Amino acid sequence: MMHNYRIHHLTQFFPSRVSDYSFCDRISVMCWCESEISGVEFLWVGVGFVGFVFLLVGFVCGHAEHWDQLQCTGLCFAKSRINKGKNELRGSRYSLRNSVDPDFLLNVDTFFNGQNLPHKRACGSSSTPRFQPGSKSIEALPDECLFEILRRLAGRERCTCASVSKHWLKTLTTIAKPDLCHKSLYAELMEYKNEGLFTRELSGGKVTDTKLAAIAVCTATRGGLGQLFIQGNESSRVTDQGLKAIARGCPSLKVLSVSDISSIGDEGLCEIANGCRPLKELELINISSIGSDGLVAIAEKCPELKVLTIDSCANVGNETLQALARACSQLESITIKDCPLIGDLGVTSLLSPPIPALTKVKLHGLMISDVSLASIGLYHSSIKILNLNRINAVTKKGFWAMAEGLGFRSISSLTVSSCYCMTDQILEVFGRSFPGLKQLFLRNCWFLSDFGLVSFSKSATGLESLELESCNRITLEGVKYALSNFHSQLKSLRLVRCDGIQDMMVSYDMVHPCRSLQSISVKECDAFGSVALILLGKLCPKLRHLELNGLHMITDDGLISFLESREARLETVNFQGCINLSDTSVVPAIWQHCLALKVLNLDACEKITDATVLPVVSSCSLLEDLDLSYSQVSDSAVAALSCWKQRKLKVLSLSGCTKITNNSIPYLTKLGRNLQGLNLQGCSSMSRQKIRSLVPILQKCDILH
Repeated sequence: MMHNYRIHHLTQFFPSRVSDYSFCDRISVMCWCESEISGVEFLWVGVGFVGFVFLLVGFVCGHAEHWDQLQCTGLCFAKSRINKGKNELRGSRYSLRNSVDPDFLLNVDTFFNGQNLPHKRACGSSSTPRFQPGSKSIEALPDECLFEILRRLAGRERCTCASVSKHWLKTLTTIAKPDLCHKSLYAELMEYKNEGLFTRELSGGKVTDTKLAAIAVCTATRGGLGQLFIQGNESSRVTDQGLKAIARGCPSLKVLSVSDISSIGDEGLCEIANGCRPLKELELINISSIGSDGLVAIAEKCPELKVLTIDSCANVGNETLQALARACSQLESITIKDCPLIGDLGVTSLLSPPIPALTKVKLHGLMISDVSLASIGLYHSSIKILNLNRINAVTKKGFWAMAEGLGFRSISSLTVSSCYCMTDQILEVFGRSFPGLKQLFLRNCWFLSDFGLVSFSKSATGLESLELESCNRITLEGVKYALSNFHSQLKSLRLVRCDGIQDMMVSYDMVHPCRSLQSISVKECDAFGSVALILLGKLCPKLRHLELNGLHMITDDGLISFLESREARLETVNFQGCINLSDTSVVPAIWQHCLALKVLNLDACEKITDATVLPVVSSCSLLEDLDLSYSQVSDSAVAALSCWKQRKLKVLSLSGCTKITNNSIPYLTKLGRNLQGLNLQGCSSMSRQKIRSLVPILQKCDILH
């Protein structure tokens, strides 16, 4: 009864096409069989879904002239599926239901053998074509037919078809999620509650349209693409077509970063806006071909956008920021750098009226004036992190208006770099106007002096972190009084390339030690010597993290005097590039003040020898990271470290240690069982063959050689 119904249904649905009722009879039997078989058999018995699609597409599309070709292709696919189904069933642990005769497959196979189908060539044939002369190839199908076929495939089958040819891959990228034929075909996409499970990174010559298309097709059925990072260069070959493929195939994309690609434009971004509505983070760096149209589309169609970075995009203008202000109410962070067409109109439109969620703003190299800074101070009370760099058109009035604005009181982190108008008076106003300021970073502020720093320290009593870089008018005297004023809250001080901080005789009277300070970093201050170090030691008795990089004037006597004022044990010590330090000061420092040491960096300390390793082994049971690069340690030091019983050492660097030879290999083998990283680069006395022999032994350790 069911059999007759299937034939009747097919003949009525396609009365003008179905002429061979025996053919329809066989198809209905196979479809009925599929409904009666479960488990593994469902996948292989009958024509299979794909073969049946080939047979029906001629009816659906109405391409009568291609019916013979479609029938031939469908029968080939069906026959291969039936043969595979028979082989699968012979060894399967499943069985057919009682109502189905397994021998029916033989009848179906006999029917297909009578259809004069093309066969694959024998394995040993030399030049026999795959199809017999006069047969039709599926490559001759119109794109409309191929589209109809491919959109009816299940997810994994679409991924498999993507590897057939670039033509098929290109056709698959034109299939968007709504184009899929039936809900059951894209049910795999709906199984994942949190779509966007995959992250892909492409760089250099790997950045091509074909690669992006393959990513779009093959990640669609496995949870979807969530993050995509594209780093281009001169060899990259990607265009808007690649972004279109991502837009159609990756609707779950949430993070997109594209840099150094000159061949994509607004068309590709518009496709991303249409196809990737959940987009939350977008980063565009050095893409001169992108204008405002694409970013306006992103703003209008991706309302969940939270983080936006536009860097060195010369054709992006004020319209972008105006669209963000209108449509992106969830925007939390925006970075605009070196975009010459963005000015006061765009910045003021973005910040007034304010976006409630916007908390982080970075403005670098823009042609904005005092008007933009005044709008920040007057209207935007939600900004907590503000970074201003190279905004040379702004004057003192702009900073004054920003500081005095009633709405700009919640800021917690402020960075000002390379601004000519940043003076002592402005810094003093910042101290009074920003009571909640926790972090202040001042870089290349050439007109700041001790007066501004001390005045600021008197008002900003809640500051926790201070960094001064290339502020050459600030001296050791100003640092002394600032630390005395910050005595209760400041936790971190960083001085980088401040040439004004140099050894000088200063008095210690009438100053309070900064007992809250836990970390000091002094880097590349050429005139910073032992006298300055001793002063910092007396002002900061509770110091736990000490970083002195590239300070050639620090001596053993200065370090010993510095350590005498310690009230707390050091946990991190970095003496990288302090070429005048030797075992004379480092050994007693470790014995007396570094029992809680976790990180010790003696890179490029040329006078350090094996004598320093002995107190490390004896006292520093908590040490995790040890760097002895370019020192005078030898095989004896490695042997001592290998005998360390209570070691927690995870990273060891011996780069450039020329006195370490092949004799250290057994000790490194023993030592490296607990290591995660081992650096042996530049150890010229060790053979490469010996170092490579450690790789299979220390499988958990990342060895650099």
